[in-house]
Amino acid sequence: MRPLFHIAAFLLLTALVACSGSKSFAKKAGKLDEAGLYAEAADMYLQAVQRNRKNVDAKIGLKKTGQMLLNDKLSDFFSNMAMGNNKAQAVAAYLEAKRYQDLVGRLGVVLDVPDHYRTDFERVKGEHLVDLYDQGQALMAKQDFRAAELIFAQIAKLEPNYKDASSLQAVAYLEPLYRAGAVDLEAGRYRKAYEELGRVLEKDPAYKDAAALQREALAKGAGHGHDRHRGDQGSLPEGGGPREHRPHSRGATLRAQRSGG
Repeated sequence: MRPLFHIAAFLLLTALVACSGSKSFAKKAGKLDEAGLYAEAADMYLQAVQRNRKNVDAKIGLKKTGQMLLNDKLSDFFSNMAMGNNKAQAVAAYLEAKRYQDLVGRLGVVLDVPDHYRTDFERVKGEHLVDLYDQGQALMAKQDFRAAELIFAQIAKLEPNYKDASSLQAVAYLEPLYRAGAVDLEAGRYRKAYEELGRVLEKDPAYKDAAALQREALAKGAGHGHDRHRGDQGSLPEGGGPREHRPHSRGATLRAQRSGG
């Protein structure tokens, strides 16, 4: 029974500390709110409720100051949206406001985002997605695959099923690997080509002729025998693998001497 008693005592002590801490944070939050520092007060109330969700006074304070802080975040969104050329900042500001609303909501405190903000966000997000998509296509045309992949990743985060952005993101990732594998295969760096093409096939088993090229790299690499390392490339020597060295026997040496002399 002693272990159970100790566990129960520990849990009771933890609960008491949490409740005490919650009250302390709520008290500090109240003073901050009285001083007009509602953003700091909202943070203190948030911590108070996180420590004790039954702290009603902290929840009331969080609803008041949290809504004020949320309104500030929504104002940032509106300001960036109104400027017209700050679509990315506007989208980021709204998503930050939504993140805060969700955080507080998980603690049982409901904050309000007026419907017109949601409507404005969907419109600005749509325009931002068009801009990003155009940027991504332009980068693909210039064969700047790394930069294009980052752009399409942003699109996927905002709208996972937007047009063919996910397919273009995959191509932006796969094409450099595919090309590198093909170049290394042509140069006789069969091991490196095999590995690069393998990364392509892991992502898309049907990408172009990557499977056939990988089989070719495997066959040619095996045909050349053991690799000789050139630097850190793991490439095979030109003209095939190393020749097998066979020491001459004593009899063969004597026969060679007789025939020569």
